[in-house]
Amino acid sequence: MVNGQPPLDYGSFMESGTPFTSKPTTFSGFYKYNDQGTGDSAEVTVVLKRYNTLTMSRDTVAYSVKTLPATASYTSFTVNINDLMPGVTPDSIIIMFNSSKYYMWNDSTWELPTLYIDRINIPETPMSIIENANSLLSSTVFPNPFTGSATLVIDTNFEQLESAIVSIFDMSGKKVIEIGNLTSNKVIIEEGTLSKGNYIYQVNSFNSILSKGKFIIQ
Repeated sequence: MVNGQPPLDYGSFMESGTPFTSKPTTFSGFYKYNDQGTGDSAEVTVVLKRYNTLTMSRDTVAYSVKTLPATASYTSFTVNINDLMPGVTPDSIIIMFNSSKYYMWNDSTWELPTLYIDRINIPETPMSIIENANSLLSSTVFPNPFTGSATLVIDTNFEQLESAIVSIFDMSGKKVIEIGNLTSNKVIIEEGTLSKGNYIYQVNSFNSILSKGKFIIQ
């Protein structure tokens, strides 16, 4: 199981992920796990990524893997995330749970291992962008889903949007569109070369998020 875009196969899970601009040192939660082979275990992987405009690829900013041994009752776990690029802010996070580290099953019953997870916690530490959930402006994209173009309406007067920028990210965390020089609180989003799928938008002004949301191109 991985967040964001479904990978084509296990080996390509690094292409998944969702936008994330914090740099936590830990990732925790609770799990229980029923293995089906001696020595097998579940596994959780946490990766922080940042798109590199020079190499046109995603750099690994932080990374960690933790083994989750069999347990019949919910047990807490904590992953200590290794910072590989100090001072660099990520733009996306990938979290993957694997129910069988060694691809094992019960040879007699063909039963597969079972992994349950609960109460996931990521202690966010704001980096370059400040977000105050209580002060975010209301906004909407209509129609949604859409084909061709849609209108993003931000519920505020234009004066509050001075110097604001609309950034659009795909589900891997890559910024695909940036719209500046706003002339009103209504912004046209063009499908253009964007692929069909889910996207996240943020309205930023200086180092603060004014509003954010999701839309679908169909």
